[in-house]
Amino acid sequence: MKRLFEFRRTALFYMLVCFAVVANAATKSAAVTEKTINLFTGEVICADDWSAGFQKFDAAAFANANKGDKIVVTVSAVSSSCSYPQVYLQKGNWTNFHPNHSAPAAEPGKVEFTITTDMLSEMKSSGLVVKGCGYTFTSVDLITYIESGDTKAISVSLPIW
Repeated sequence: MKRLFEFRRTALFYMLVCFAVVANAATKSAAVTEKTINLFTGEVICADDWSAGFQKFDAAAFANANKGDKIVVTVSAVSSSCSYPQVYLQKGNWTNFHPNHSAPAAEPGKVEFTITTDMLSEMKSSGLVVKGCGYTFTSVDLITYIESGDTKAISVSLPIW
């Protein structure tokens, strides 16, 4: 009988502890909103031999950018005479990122670059140049992700015997 009483008392203690922990738990649920900021709309033809075609952006354009955001270049046409058409990003001072940030522009569509910590630092200080060879682009967008967090309490009912 004494053993049964100790078992019940111990079980009750652990249930109460679990109840207190669970009842006081709160979770932060963050809703992520994607926001598109158009940096450029027009038409830039990037020559097959790299001799022409670029768009430069000042550092101020990236004041609200964060690591993980994206630069999206919309390719509207690809040159049939270029052996390797590509979109190429450089720092605003015309030097290369390390590692280089380039992507093939094999067909019309969107080419995305995810902003890294190193890129972000350079973009916020010197800006960005979008260039390349063998393609035409019609827009450059910055895709930012904004978190709006709500704290919600979790309430759980546990039977206490």
